[in-house]
Parts: sequence; structure tokens; C-alpha cells
Amino acid sequence: ASTERTVTLTLKGKDDSMTTTLTVSQSGVTPTLVIKKEGDFVFEKVSNNAITFMIESNTSWSFSNVPDWLNLAIPSGNGYKMNSFKTVSDNPWGFKREAEITLSGVGVDPIVFKVEQKGAEEYMDFSTTNVSLGKKAGSSATIAINTNIKWRVIGYKGKLKIEPMEGLGSSDIVFTTTADNATSNPIQEIVNIMGMGIVVIQKTTTNELSASQSNLLLGKEAGNSATLNIVSNTNWHLEGHEGNLVITP
Repeated sequence: ASTERTVTLTLKGKDDSMTTTLTVSQSGVTPTLVIKKEGDFVFEKVSNNAITFMIESNTSWSFSNVPDWLNLAIPSGNGYKMNSFKTVSDNPWGFKREAEITLSGVGVDPIVFKVEQKGAEEYMDFSTTNVSLGKKAGSSATIAINTNIKWRVIGYKGKLKIEPMEGLGSSDIVFTTTADNATSNPIQEIVNIMGMGIVVIQKTTTNELSASQSNLLLGKEAGNSATLNIVSNTNWHLEGHEGNLVITP
């Protein structure tokens, strides 16, 4: 045993008139605690994958920090024990999951060791890769990302607000314009999410073309002029004028 053993004896005289108490102690062996196993604690991605190991000890011991995706056959005990871990679920993530487990014993330093479960095959797709937004600031649209990995928006330009910019697993992503499109052409933006391009198009404003008046009266003398105000958000030109007029622009 690893603990000290003690016996109390009473020494008495012939007529029991004299007594002396003696304490006899035997030291315990040095406490030991060892995990015996070939290789690392690496589990397959599926459930019910078990790894067996041996605990060699002469003291009491217990485990802590066991992750919820592992089942431990014997959480605590004393002395030598054959023990095992078993996965309780598939790993749904596209990366390994891992944890550090502590085995503690009386009179010995704790043993900290790593366990990991292999990841599933990665996947990532979107409900659509084309997003259409209105011409006004504050116009928004939502797409869904379906994935089992950590993801983030790598880069984009333009006047867009994207929420969230990163995440773990499936999520909705909201695209919102931060400014009006005051041009006559749609604004196109490519948003890069983990190497996949999402095409975002902000619609154009309605084409506008109007003149301040429909009739201009000029004097009979050469060089007489008048001004016409044109309001437009698109290209325009004048047609049908005679050669005795100079129009600028």
C-alpha cells in the first residue's frame, strides 16, 4: 500500500501496575500512477469508437475535464484498472475536435493528456450566389451559408455592410447597402467568402432626362442667346437643329 500503516501496542509490567504505550509504524511505498497505452488517444470521426488503456497505480485516482463527446468507463478508482474511452457521437465538424483530460492521484503529480476525434469531410454551399439590392441605402437581402467549418468574409469593396463577417457552421448572412446608387448603371460587387464569390448587384436609379422649358425664343440679331437647363442622370445629346445655331455643349 502507498499509505503508512500504524499499530499501537501496550507494554505492561508483571502485576499490571506499570504500562507503557508503544506506536509501531510501517512506511508505505512511494505512490505511483501511470497510463499504459500504445499510441495516442486519436478517435475516428464516428460514434462508438473505443480506445482501451491500462491504469497502473497503488493509490486512488480520478479523471476530470472529460469532454461531452467521450464516455469514460471508470471515472475513478484505486490501484490497477483496465479502462476505456468511447465516442458518444459523430464529429459533425470539418476539423478535428480535441480536449485535455486530467488524471489525478493521491500523492502523485497529475497527468494531463490530449484526446482528439477526427473531423468529417468539409462542405460549404450557399442558398444563392447572386444577391440583388435596391437602389436606396439600407436595402438588404439575406442568403444562407450551409457549412461545417469556420468561415469568414475575406474581402470586398464598395459600400456594403455584411453581417456577420465570420462564423462557425451554418448561418444567415445579411447584405445591406450603405449608400444610394446615384448612377444610371447597376453597381456590381464580388464578395469573397472562403474563396467562393458572391455576386452582389445594387440596382440603378430610374433614368431621368428633362429640360427646364420646351420653347426657347431667340432675338433676330446674330449672337442672341438663351439658356436651357437639362436635368439628367444619363448620357444625352441634341438632334435636329439647323446650321445657323451654335449649341454648347
